[in-house]
Amino acid sequence: MKMEEFIPYFDKKVVVYFTDGTSRYGILSGTESEENEEGEYTGRELLVLDVSEHSYMSFLPEEIKKVDIIERKKQIK
Repeated sequence: MKMEEFIPYFDKKVVVYFTDGTSRYGILSGTESEENEEGEYTGRELLVLDVSEHSYMSFLPEEIKKVDIIERKKQIK
């Protein structure tokens, strides 16, 4: 997927399906710049998935196969 395709998913709870067959859920919070081992920016943008309050993972857009928004079910009283 291309970076522009992820904009509608920012700040939403999602399930991210990766090209390697794995998946993770969390809040797609935006992007960050990729750095090499020396701490220099590479010019590539990574997507950021907040998986818990104090933990996140970042990955390249081309590693993603599909994204689904997790919708909360409304309870009927």
